[in-house]
Amino acid sequence: MTKFEELTPLLMEKLMKEFSLKDFHAAGIVGNGAHESMGFTVLREIGQPNGKGGYGWFQWTGQRREQFLGWCKQNNLDWQGDEANTGFLIHELKTTEKSSIKHLLTAKDVDESTKVFERYFEAAGTPRMDSRLEWAHKALAVWQKSQLSKKTCASS
Repeated sequence: MTKFEELTPLLMEKLMKEFSLKDFHAAGIVGNGAHESMGFTVLREIGQPNGKGGYGWFQWTGQRREQFLGWCKQNNLDWQGDEANTGFLIHELKTTEKSSIKHLLTAKDVDESTKVFERYFEAAGTPRMDSRLEWAHKALAVWQKSQLSKKTCASS
């Protein structure tokens, strides 16, 4: 099982509970993060010196990178860990980036969710939307498979 397949159902469930999202909304968030970090495996922007470029699942840069690293230090978490990345994402979505959720809730499907989250949360210089959409569709498929497995296990 890949890091993406392991992490996606857990992250989507947490996002859905925290923000009352539908699965396709959460998949749009996960798709953006997976695009940024190559499936949650590359946590520092390639080609950048230490302390520069993007850090974490969402490749937080500049002031947001400093806030991410400071938040991790304050909460005694390794910035490369799942708990740190999940925690800071939720922290931002409840504080400085809460308008991202408001906009996301207007989306009607996974494609629109992915585009809206990129626009309001990521604001990438070069969005590479095809990759983000591919990851989001993979996230939704992994989520749906995990829910099917839960139902199958429960009825056994």
